[in-house]
Amino acid sequence: MSGSKDKRLFSASLQDANSAFLLAEKGAAQPIRVGFILLDYFSLQAFTAAVDALVTANLVRTRPLFEFTTYGIGSLTAKSDLGINISTSGLLDQLHVEGDDFLDILIVCGGFRCALTERPILTAKLKAATRKDCILGTLWNGTIALAQAGLLDDQECTLHLDNHAFVKESLPRVGISDLALVVEANRATSAGPSSALEMMLVLIERSQGKDTVRAIREILSSDQIAENPDKTLLQSGSDP
Repeated sequence: MSGSKDKRLFSASLQDANSAFLLAEKGAAQPIRVGFILLDYFSLQAFTAAVDALVTANLVRTRPLFEFTTYGIGSLTAKSDLGINISTSGLLDQLHVEGDDFLDILIVCGGFRCALTERPILTAKLKAATRKDCILGTLWNGTIALAQAGLLDDQECTLHLDNHAFVKESLPRVGISDLALVVEANRATSAGPSSALEMMLVLIERSQGKDTVRAIREILSSDQIAENPDKTLLQSGSDP
């Protein structure tokens, strides 16, 4: 049959979870625009966890729900914490805040070895984004960039435990939570890879509902042992 090779097939356990969304879609709303600012030595695992949630959300619907772009500071490539260079969509200074087509969500991606010094261009872009009612999010210690811009004063947020002391000493107006994830009306901060995924799922649920998030979880949790304690991920070829 023509076009059959493009049809998505789901396993029996996922079929019911996804068919409801595919049949219920109406209208052609514009995808939600998400931007990621990749600091040098950003956590690749946290970044991919966040992006995976967006890509999977698009897979469980017949139209794209999200589109994302990436930005480097001073370079079109950003070095991850694993030493892998990631090509970005553009430079941060090319991120234009003017106009009505600005991003809906902007996320600063940090990592264990990211520099903690303030970057004027980053501060300026983050401040401009707040005037557009853009949701600002962070991964790992990307929270520090928001705090240095004064965008977390007298607010609760979170970041990687290794950076708690730095923020408490140098940015005392910022409230640091011991939780791995803090999501407020227009701020979303996370401490590591697992909480990065959960943060994105919270944001996705806001616009797409619980059913879409349930479908995403079904797909991304297919290899979790915790849900099937009597099974293992590895199977030996023969009994000992």
